[in-house]
Amino acid sequence: MRRGSALSVLVVILVANGCSAPEPTETSTLRDRRDEARILEIDDFDLRTKTSAGEPLAVHADRFLHAKRQSGSGFITYHGFSEFVLTAAQVVFESPQHTSFSRLARGVRDSFAAFEPRGERPRPPQGGDDDETRAEDPPIPSRVLFEPFALIEETEAGRIELHASRARLQLDSGVLVLEGAVRIDGLRGERIEARQAVLSPHENGLFLPLGHHRHGESPTAEAVFFVAAADGRLVASRGTPNQSYDDPLNRQERVVLTHYARHAPAALQPFVYALLAQLSGPQPLAR
Repeated sequence: MRRGSALSVLVVILVANGCSAPEPTETSTLRDRRDEARILEIDDFDLRTKTSAGEPLAVHADRFLHAKRQSGSGFITYHGFSEFVLTAAQVVFESPQHTSFSRLARGVRDSFAAFEPRGERPRPPQGGDDDETRAEDPPIPSRVLFEPFALIEETEAGRIELHASRARLQLDSGVLVLEGAVRIDGLRGERIEARQAVLSPHENGLFLPLGHHRHGESPTAEAVFFVAAADGRLVASRGTPNQSYDDPLNRQERVVLTHYARHAPAALQPFVYALLAQLSGPQPLAR
Protein backbone atom coordinates (compact mmCIF):
# COMPACT_ATOMS: atom_id res chain seq x y z
CA MET A 1 0.00 0.00 0.00
CA ARG A 2 1.25 3.50 -0.81
CA ARG A 3 2.07 5.93 1.98
CA GLY A 4 -0.65 8.35 0.92
CA SER A 5 -3.30 5.64 0.99
CA ALA A 6 -2.15 4.49 4.45
CA LEU A 7 -2.73 7.99 5.78
CA SER A 8 -6.16 7.99 4.15
CA VAL A 9 -7.02 4.73 5.94
CA LEU A 10 -5.99 6.28 9.26
CA VAL A 11 -8.19 9.32 8.71
CA VAL A 12 -11.17 7.24 7.58
CA ILE A 13 -10.97 4.98 10.64
CA LEU A 14 -10.72 7.94 13.03
CA VAL A 15 -13.75 9.62 11.47
CA ALA A 16 -15.74 6.38 11.44
CA ASN A 17 -15.21 6.02 15.18
CA GLY A 18 -16.33 9.54 16.01
CA CYS A 19 -12.93 10.89 17.03
CA SER A 20 -10.45 13.48 15.86
CA ALA A 21 -6.75 14.15 16.12
CA PRO A 22 -5.79 17.09 18.35
CA GLU A 23 -4.68 20.40 16.91
CA PRO A 24 -0.87 20.40 16.50
CA THR A 25 0.26 23.00 19.04
CA GLU A 26 3.64 23.02 20.71
CA THR A 27 2.25 23.71 24.19
CA SER A 28 -0.64 21.24 24.08
CA THR A 29 -0.53 18.33 26.55
CA LEU A 30 -2.83 15.41 27.17
CA ARG A 31 -4.08 16.95 30.42
CA ASP A 32 -4.63 20.32 28.74
CA ARG A 33 -6.72 18.71 26.02
CA ARG A 34 -8.71 16.70 28.54
CA ASP A 35 -9.48 19.91 30.42
CA GLU A 36 -10.55 21.54 27.17
CA ALA A 37 -12.87 18.58 26.54
CA ARG A 38 -14.31 18.95 30.05
CA ILE A 39 -17.99 18.16 30.60
CA LEU A 40 -18.12 18.49 34.39
CA GLU A 41 -15.54 19.15 37.12
CA ILE A 42 -16.01 18.80 40.89
CA ASP A 43 -13.51 19.48 43.67
CA ASP A 44 -13.69 17.46 46.89
CA PHE A 45 -15.93 14.86 45.26
CA ASP A 46 -18.01 12.50 47.45
CA LEU A 47 -20.33 9.73 46.29
CA ARG A 48 -22.17 7.61 48.87
CA THR A 49 -24.29 4.74 47.67
CA LYS A 50 -24.90 1.02 48.24
CA THR A 51 -23.84 -2.07 46.37
CA SER A 52 -26.38 -4.41 44.77
CA ALA A 53 -26.15 -6.44 47.99
CA GLY A 54 -27.08 -3.38 50.04
CA GLU A 55 -23.61 -2.77 51.52
CA PRO A 56 -22.50 0.85 52.06
CA LEU A 57 -19.98 2.16 49.53
CA ALA A 58 -18.25 5.54 49.58
CA VAL A 59 -16.08 7.16 46.89
CA HIS A 60 -13.99 10.24 47.64
CA ALA A 61 -11.57 12.16 45.42
CA ASP A 62 -9.81 15.50 45.63
CA ARG A 63 -10.91 16.19 42.06
CA PHE A 64 -13.48 14.61 39.76
CA LEU A 65 -13.41 15.33 36.05
CA HIS A 66 -15.85 14.10 33.42
CA ALA A 67 -14.42 14.79 29.96
CA LYS A 68 -14.38 13.49 26.42
CA ARG A 69 -12.24 10.37 26.20
CA GLN A 70 -8.54 10.82 25.41
CA SER A 71 -6.65 7.97 23.82
CA GLY A 72 -3.80 6.21 25.56
CA SER A 73 -1.26 7.65 23.14
CA GLY A 74 -2.62 11.19 23.48
CA PHE A 75 -3.18 11.26 19.72
CA ILE A 76 -6.98 11.10 19.63
CA THR A 77 -9.96 12.75 21.29
CA TYR A 78 -13.02 10.49 21.12
CA HIS A 79 -16.05 12.75 20.81
CA GLY A 80 -18.50 9.85 21.10
CA PHE A 81 -16.98 8.53 24.34
CA SER A 82 -16.17 10.09 27.69
CA GLU A 83 -14.23 9.18 30.82
CA PHE A 84 -14.20 9.99 34.51
CA VAL A 85 -10.86 11.04 36.00
CA LEU A 86 -10.45 11.01 39.79
CA THR A 87 -7.43 12.47 41.59
CA ALA A 88 -6.42 10.99 44.97
CA ALA A 89 -9.35 8.59 44.90
CA GLN A 90 -10.43 6.31 47.73
CA VAL A 91 -13.22 3.71 47.52
CA VAL A 92 -14.41 2.21 50.81
CA PHE A 93 -16.73 -0.79 51.24
CA GLU A 94 -18.39 -1.89 54.45
CA SER A 95 -19.28 -5.57 54.62
CA PRO A 96 -19.68 -8.21 57.36
CA GLN A 97 -16.97 -10.40 55.81
CA HIS A 98 -14.84 -10.65 52.71
CA THR A 99 -16.32 -13.11 50.23
CA SER A 100 -14.54 -12.40 46.93
CA PHE A 101 -12.61 -9.79 44.99
CA SER A 102 -15.23 -10.04 42.23
CA ARG A 103 -17.75 -8.38 44.54
CA LEU A 104 -15.39 -5.45 45.04
CA ALA A 105 -14.93 -4.97 41.28
CA ARG A 106 -18.67 -5.25 40.73
CA GLY A 107 -19.43 -2.63 43.37
CA VAL A 108 -16.93 -0.13 41.96
CA ARG A 109 -18.32 -0.58 38.45
CA ASP A 110 -21.95 -0.25 39.53
CA SER A 111 -21.28 2.96 41.44
CA PHE A 112 -19.92 4.67 38.31
CA ALA A 113 -22.19 2.99 35.77
CA ALA A 114 -25.16 4.45 37.62
CA PHE A 115 -23.59 7.88 37.96
CA GLU A 116 -24.71 10.45 35.41
CA PRO A 117 -23.44 14.00 35.88
CA ARG A 118 -26.20 16.56 36.10
CA GLY A 119 -26.45 19.38 33.62
CA GLU A 120 -28.67 20.74 30.91
CA ARG A 121 -28.19 19.22 27.49
CA PRO A 122 -28.47 21.64 24.57
CA ARG A 123 -31.85 21.52 22.88
CA PRO A 124 -32.79 22.60 19.34
CA PRO A 125 -35.17 25.54 18.84
CA GLN A 126 -38.88 24.74 18.57
CA GLY A 127 -39.67 23.35 15.15
CA GLY A 128 -36.01 23.11 14.14
CA ASP A 129 -35.06 19.82 12.55
CA ASP A 130 -31.92 20.96 10.73
CA ASP A 131 -28.79 18.93 11.42
CA GLU A 132 -26.98 22.04 12.64
CA THR A 133 -29.62 22.73 15.29
CA ARG A 134 -30.17 19.16 16.41
CA ALA A 135 -29.18 18.41 20.01
CA GLU A 136 -25.84 16.63 20.24
CA ASP A 137 -25.96 13.13 21.70
CA PRO A 138 -24.03 12.96 24.96
CA PRO A 139 -20.80 10.92 24.85
CA ILE A 140 -20.93 7.40 26.27
CA PRO A 141 -18.90 6.92 29.51
CA SER A 142 -16.28 4.27 28.75
CA ARG A 143 -13.82 4.16 31.65
CA VAL A 144 -12.75 5.61 34.99
CA LEU A 145 -9.14 6.65 35.67
CA PHE A 146 -7.77 6.97 39.22
CA GLU A 147 -4.43 8.51 40.21
CA PRO A 148 -3.49 7.51 42.85
CA PHE A 149 -6.02 4.90 44.01
CA ALA A 150 -7.02 3.12 47.22
CA LEU A 151 -9.66 0.39 47.56
CA ILE A 152 -10.54 -0.52 51.14
CA GLU A 153 -12.92 -3.17 52.43
CA GLU A 154 -13.96 -2.78 56.06
CA THR A 155 -15.08 -6.10 57.59
CA GLU A 156 -15.79 -7.33 61.10
CA ALA A 157 -12.50 -9.27 60.99
CA GLY A 158 -10.43 -6.28 59.83
CA ARG A 159 -9.63 -4.51 56.59
CA ILE A 160 -8.33 -5.46 53.20
CA GLU A 161 -6.53 -2.61 51.43
CA LEU A 162 -5.37 -2.28 47.84
CA HIS A 163 -3.24 0.74 46.92
CA ALA A 164 -1.84 1.71 43.52
CA SER A 165 -0.12 4.60 41.81
CA ARG A 166 -2.96 4.57 39.28
CA ALA A 167 -5.91 2.43 38.26
CA ARG A 168 -8.41 2.13 35.44
CA LEU A 169 -11.91 0.73 35.39
CA GLN A 170 -13.53 -0.46 32.14
CA LEU A 171 -17.22 0.40 32.50
CA ASP A 172 -18.39 -2.13 29.91
CA SER A 173 -16.64 -5.18 31.40
CA GLY A 174 -16.22 -3.98 34.98
CA VAL A 175 -12.56 -5.03 34.96
CA LEU A 176 -10.47 -2.96 37.40
CA VAL A 177 -6.72 -2.80 36.75
CA LEU A 178 -4.30 -1.42 39.35
CA GLU A 179 -0.90 -0.36 38.00
CA GLY A 180 2.41 1.17 39.03
CA ALA A 181 3.37 0.52 42.62
CA VAL A 182 0.64 -1.87 43.81
CA ARG A 183 0.30 -2.93 47.45
CA ILE A 184 -2.18 -5.42 48.92
CA ASP A 185 -2.63 -5.60 52.69
CA GLY A 186 -4.60 -8.66 53.83
CA LEU A 187 -6.75 -9.32 56.88
CA ARG A 188 -3.93 -11.13 58.70
CA GLY A 189 -1.45 -8.31 58.27
CA GLU A 190 0.29 -9.90 55.31
CA ARG A 191 1.54 -7.61 52.55
CA ILE A 192 1.96 -8.35 48.86
CA GLU A 193 3.58 -5.96 46.38
CA ALA A 194 3.20 -6.09 42.60
CA ARG A 195 3.38 -3.96 39.45
CA GLN A 196 -0.13 -4.84 38.33
CA ALA A 197 -3.27 -6.36 39.87
CA VAL A 198 -6.57 -7.17 38.17
CA LEU A 199 -10.04 -7.53 39.69
CA SER A 200 -12.96 -8.73 37.58
CA PRO A 201 -16.68 -9.10 38.34
CA HIS A 202 -16.43 -12.52 36.69
CA GLU A 203 -13.51 -13.92 38.73
CA ASN A 204 -13.47 -14.46 42.49
CA GLY A 205 -9.76 -13.91 42.88
CA LEU A 206 -7.09 -11.28 42.43
CA PHE A 207 -4.88 -11.74 39.39
CA LEU A 208 -1.25 -10.56 39.46
CA PRO A 209 -0.07 -11.04 35.84
CA LEU A 210 3.43 -9.58 36.25
CA GLY A 211 4.47 -11.50 39.35
CA HIS A 212 4.59 -10.35 42.97
CA HIS A 213 6.63 -10.08 46.14
CA ARG A 214 5.21 -11.38 49.40
CA HIS A 215 7.15 -10.11 52.39
CA GLY A 216 9.37 -12.85 53.79
CA GLU A 217 9.55 -14.66 50.46
CA SER A 218 11.59 -14.27 47.28
CA PRO A 219 10.07 -12.18 44.48
CA THR A 220 8.62 -14.05 41.52
CA ALA A 221 7.88 -12.90 37.96
CA GLU A 222 5.29 -15.62 37.36
CA ALA A 223 1.62 -14.74 37.02
CA VAL A 224 -0.48 -15.82 40.00
CA PHE A 225 -4.17 -15.85 40.89
CA PHE A 226 -4.97 -15.25 44.59
CA VAL A 227 -8.18 -15.92 46.50
CA ALA A 228 -8.97 -15.28 50.17
CA ALA A 229 -9.11 -18.45 52.28
CA ALA A 230 -11.65 -18.97 55.06
CA ASP A 231 -9.14 -17.72 57.65
CA GLY A 232 -8.44 -14.56 55.63
CA ARG A 233 -5.08 -15.60 54.16
CA LEU A 234 -4.39 -14.91 50.49
CA VAL A 235 -3.59 -18.22 48.82
CA ALA A 236 -2.69 -19.12 45.25
CA SER A 237 -5.58 -20.66 43.32
CA ARG A 238 -5.49 -23.27 40.57
CA GLY A 239 -6.58 -22.32 37.09
CA THR A 240 -6.29 -19.03 35.25
CA PRO A 241 -8.88 -16.30 34.75
CA ASN A 242 -10.29 -15.88 31.27
CA GLN A 243 -11.63 -12.33 31.22
CA SER A 244 -9.77 -9.90 28.96
CA TYR A 245 -8.61 -6.67 30.56
CA ASP A 246 -7.32 -4.94 27.46
CA ASP A 247 -8.95 -1.57 26.69
CA PRO A 248 -11.07 -1.94 23.50
CA LEU A 249 -10.44 1.63 22.27
CA ASN A 250 -6.71 1.44 22.97
CA ARG A 251 -6.59 -1.91 21.18
CA GLN A 252 -8.29 -0.38 18.15
CA GLU A 253 -5.90 2.55 18.18
CA ARG A 254 -2.92 0.16 18.26
CA VAL A 255 -4.24 -1.52 15.12
CA VAL A 256 -4.58 1.83 13.32
CA LEU A 257 -1.19 3.18 14.38
CA THR A 258 0.59 -0.11 13.66
CA HIS A 259 -0.84 -0.08 10.15
CA TYR A 260 0.22 3.51 9.60
CA ALA A 261 3.70 2.99 11.10
CA ARG A 262 4.48 0.39 8.44
CA HIS A 263 3.75 2.84 5.63
CA ALA A 264 4.57 6.25 7.13
CA PRO A 265 7.41 8.38 5.77
CA ALA A 266 10.71 7.65 7.50
CA ALA A 267 10.67 11.06 9.21
CA LEU A 268 7.32 10.26 10.90
CA GLN A 269 8.01 6.68 11.97
CA PRO A 270 9.79 7.57 15.27
CA PHE A 271 6.77 9.69 16.22
CA VAL A 272 4.27 6.93 15.43
CA TYR A 273 6.29 4.28 17.26
CA ALA A 274 6.52 6.58 20.29
CA LEU A 275 2.71 6.73 20.33
CA LEU A 276 2.56 2.94 20.07
CA ALA A 277 4.94 2.60 23.03
CA GLN A 278 2.45 4.50 25.17
CA LEU A 279 -0.26 2.08 24.06
CA SER A 280 1.59 -1.13 24.92
CA GLY A 281 -1.33 -2.49 26.89
CA PRO A 282 -1.74 -5.79 28.74
CA GLN A 283 -2.63 -9.06 27.11
CA PRO A 284 -5.88 -10.94 27.81
CA LEU A 285 -5.94 -12.94 31.02
CA ALA A 286 -6.43 -16.24 29.25
CA ARG A 287 -3.20 -18.16 28.71
